[in-house]
Amino acid sequence: MKGYNVIANANNLIQSIEKENPGKFEGGEMEQRMILGEAYGCRALMHFDLCRLFAPAPVEQETGDYLPYVTDYPNIQPQAISVDKFLENVVSDIKKARELTDCRF
Repeated sequence: MKGYNVIANANNLIQSIEKENPGKFEGGEMEQRMILGEAYGCRALMHFDLCRLFAPAPVEQETGDYLPYVTDYPNIQPQAISVDKFLENVVSDIKKARELTDCRF
């Protein structure tokens, strides 16, 4: 599934950028944070789209595990989780993205 390929690339980018020294970036820490924030946002939005397409709506109150929320690279066999937990992870990633892309520091 191409959606999880996008997520794998975002996870690889996140893991690589988090390890780097801010001095490697022309814009320093601000540029590093912006790239990280965009990668977290991309990961969250792709997961959300997959959930929208392949899992029941939260209003259905289904209790099964439907999709994995992948946060590391590589992850060959991620475990599926409930829609509620999945959406909590989406919100967490979006909040992280917003925090990182806030350029007021």
